[in-house]
Amino acid sequence: MIKLIKSFILICVVLVCCNQASASLLNRELQLMSEKFTRTLKETNINTPVNIGIIPFSSSDTNLQQRQIGAGISELLIQAFFKQKSGVVTIVERSQINKILEEQKLSLSGLISESNTVKIGEFLSAKALVTGEVTKESENYIITSHLVDVTTGKVLATYNTKFVIDDFEQKAKSF
Repeated sequence: MIKLIKSFILICVVLVCCNQASASLLNRELQLMSEKFTRTLKETNINTPVNIGIIPFSSSDTNLQQRQIGAGISELLIQAFFKQKSGVVTIVERSQINKILEEQKLSLSGLISESNTVKIGEFLSAKALVTGEVTKESENYIITSHLVDVTTGKVLATYNTKFVIDDFEQKAKSF
């Protein structure tokens, strides 16, 4: 009986550690993304802090759209930027971004064009926008993100990553 209890406890510890390691991978990837974008902004802008907007990531998958997976990813990315405390970036409030998108009748389910990116940036007084797309590939979410200069529409940096769907689902429970 004691051996069975010890085995059960060991299994529970292993499962908890694996779950935390997976969530850490998601956090790590989003932190790396935010750090890369911050470095790029620091290299390309003399005046800091730089106002940026993080657009809820789009998806062509209807199920992902309905579950607002892209909005969840962008929210976690905002948290990753705040954890840096670099002084390089100021994040534009998400409600302002949503308001502008609605007013301009821009769809989050489709791709936001370069000309729309410039418009959004002007309305938000942002120097750059982070846009992206979420796709599903078997048991993973694939994230493709872009840091875009709103004055030129030029992509300054990109970051691609993937992580296990269950990791995101676990992290998203807090929202």
